[in-house]
Amino acid sequence: MKNATTFWDNIAGRYDDTSERLDAYRDRRLEHMRKFVGPGDTVLDLGCATGRLAIDLAPHVANILGIDTSEGMIARARARLKEEASSNVQFSAIDFFCPALDEKRFTVITVFNVFHLLDDIERYLRRIHELLVPGGLLVSETPCLGRKPWYVRSAIILATRTPWLPAVRILSFDELTGLVAGQGFELVEAKLLDEEIGDPWFVARRCEW
Repeated sequence: MKNATTFWDNIAGRYDDTSERLDAYRDRRLEHMRKFVGPGDTVLDLGCATGRLAIDLAPHVANILGIDTSEGMIARARARLKEEASSNVQFSAIDFFCPALDEKRFTVITVFNVFHLLDDIERYLRRIHELLVPGGLLVSETPCLGRKPWYVRSAIILATRTPWLPAVRILSFDELTGLVAGQGFELVEAKLLDEEIGDPWFVARRCEW
């Protein structure tokens, strides 16, 4: 990801500046997620940003680890955690392929707004498969820009060619779910939770190779 860490560090302070409409959507999305998680789950939130999802999910699971390569995002997440006082949440500024994760196993891995920023999605999916217990769930919501009009896609491509923005991959939802299915996962659900606000969402179960 080109300049990704610096970019996310720079915008961490305003990352949570969202509209009431989007906040309401996130609340509805959380309610939907609760169909797939429970009090016994150990969760990894990959690309946790400022920790909102992890902290919101914490009362409904056993424990949750949020990771992000951006120190700025993790600093904001830890500040939010102090306000919320959630004892079953941890945040760490580490890479997803850090050996420190090798001995951990998770029942759920959440990946929100990340896949479209990856050069090698398959590599990340193999790592997710490795860290999930058999039957564990991958839960994701991803901007699939392939569904946008051509002029929007063109504008995004031009913008991300500048030196100060990270590269963005133009994915279709079918392409993304096809990659997921090809890396040892069975799709449980694939849909739009909200046609106007939300990005395509899927839940996939880890299968044996």
